[in-house]
Amino acid sequence: MGKNKFQALLLMVMLFLISVTGILAFFRMNPRSLDVVLSLTQGLRMRVEGDSISSDSSKITVYANPKSIILPTEKDDWLIIQSVKGKDKKGNEAIFDFYTLFGVTYDYVWKYGSWDWIEDISTNQSIRVDVFFDEKFRQEGIKERIAKALDVISVGVASCEGSNKQEEDRASKRAKSIRKFVNPIATTTKGETSLLLLGQYKDDICPQKSPDETRDQRSIILIGVVLKDSDINLKEAVESAMTNLTNNKNLKRDLEKYIKNPSRSPLGTLDPSRYSRFDLVN
Repeated sequence: MGKNKFQALLLMVMLFLISVTGILAFFRMNPRSLDVVLSLTQGLRMRVEGDSISSDSSKITVYANPKSIILPTEKDDWLIIQSVKGKDKKGNEAIFDFYTLFGVTYDYVWKYGSWDWIEDISTNQSIRVDVFFDEKFRQEGIKERIAKALDVISVGVASCEGSNKQEEDRASKRAKSIRKFVNPIATTTKGETSLLLLGQYKDDICPQKSPDETRDQRSIILIGVVLKDSDINLKEAVESAMTNLTNNKNLKRDLEKYIKNPSRSPLGTLDPSRYSRFDLVN
């Protein structure tokens, strides 16, 4: 090898080593930047290969975004639990995002006995459903998420008071009230938006409780389908995802850090085993 070629090669090696040293020094001084780079590259890999960060399929699975909880802010009231995996009985998979107005600062539920009024727990006021959803679905981020979802599922729930038939009818009307405001936003693959009818919450000590104590059984819930296998049984996958969600101890612990009232949790109202039915319909 000629002297000039050797010197050129040596210079390239030295420049490479200096570059690597500089990059490592930068990330050592700015560790959050490395987290961003890794999360972006990992997210791209997840989208292409379809595998998951977590090796335990019974736990919440994070795909493109390493942050599983998005808390309400001053600009919006939505609590979002991201990238929850569910499977049908044949092993087909789907990824879901759960949106609820279970607040950290402001808190909203269906008004007791109603499907056209919302209760603002923080101010003890009632808000007409059309006024309420017109505002909430305009808030930062939620409209974009609904528009991008492959499917959007409006969830209907009712608390433990009253007869089973009466409360299941009420749950259905609540789901339809949500869907009325989802439909103008959603651009789903089949042009339809589904209803998940959970019916009446089952509570053995319901007669001893007041409507104030059963508020978390009347949560406002939406589910967005982010990814899904082509032949998936969506009903089975949603139920699987909800079960995984409510059994996730790490998520429960993380939520408890932010929720002011420790006796309440959005996970309780998302437990499919606590309701009188589980029907996914169009």
